[in-house]
Amino acid sequence: MDAIDIFDIDKNPTGRTTRRPRDLSENEFRLVIHMCIFNSDGQLLIQKRRDNCAKWPGLWDISLSGCAIAGEKGRDAAMREAKEELDLDIDLSNARPALTVSFPGGFDEMFIIKREVDLSKLTLQE
Repeated sequence: MDAIDIFDIDKNPTGRTTRRPRDLSENEFRLVIHMCIFNSDGQLLIQKRRDNCAKWPGLWDISLSGCAIAGEKGRDAAMREAKEELDLDIDLSNARPALTVSFPGGFDEMFIIKREVDLSKLTLQE
């Protein structure tokens, strides 16, 4: 696993990193991203989680998600994850998350975009 930044309760970087998010203390947090990709018909692109995932194996999930690695802003992590998980080049350089949610152990930035995706041309991450 790549190193991830550790944030304080106000989402300020602490300057520290970890490779194991489960080792965060009560006052340490990580940044996670999610992206919902809708087409012009209002359909949400979803994907099925691997059967061997540690969390929610084999279940359906939103378009993509992942943890920001050290030095990444949420939009950078979302663009990277779109490329890694779906082989989609999505430019979020001028985007802000539609929603930021606090959860125990972190912050979750949700990006919601409208884009036509040709499912036959997706290259899914193994």
